[in-house]
Amino acid sequence: MLGWASGKRQTAELVVTALRRAIATGHLSPGAIFHTDHGTQYRSKRFTRFCGRHGIRRSMGKNFECWDNAVAESFFSKLKNERLRWIHFTTRHAATYEVADYIRYFNTRRPHQTLGYATPAETMTRLTRQTTPVAA
Repeated sequence: MLGWASGKRQTAELVVTALRRAIATGHLSPGAIFHTDHGTQYRSKRFTRFCGRHGIRRSMGKNFECWDNAVAESFFSKLKNERLRWIHFTTRHAATYEVADYIRYFNTRRPHQTLGYATPAETMTRLTRQTTPVAA
């Protein structure tokens, strides 16, 4: 996961904040595809303009078709079942901390079957090495 944000509501500004954070990693370049469901935050003028300014192509799955967004659906299922299911949060800050901690674990320590049992961080490192030109 390259960028994320949390808030009280799922707004266009929240999504733009997450996408800004993803862009700041340097791993998201113009032409990237951002795949979403049909939430109003993703159909908003604010989000559409932001993607256009940064050369990000938007893609939306079919209505009521979770398989179109299987990777994201899988992540949220794992977050809920592996970390959040039994925790009762008393503050938003505590919940945000727990989600951030899980994202760090998910990216750096949890192997993924779809990545050949590598972590996302290992995969990103391997892909970056493959696409980085070697100086002569």
